[in-house]
Amino acid sequence: MMTDRLIATLAFVCFAGFLGILAFSVKRVDLGVAVGIGIVLVAYDLWSQLGRRR
Repeated sequence: MMTDRLIATLAFVCFAGFLGILAFSVKRVDLGVAVGIGIVLVAYDLWSQLGRRR
């Protein structure tokens, strides 16, 4: 279970880093909003799947 959380957290950090680089290099408001929504959705999915105890 701990390995799943570690790998999922690493994947989230890589995903957020990629989208952050994309948003800061393009610098468009609509792209920034889409990136923000995407990161929030991925973070919620990560929290809902790995955050609660079964």
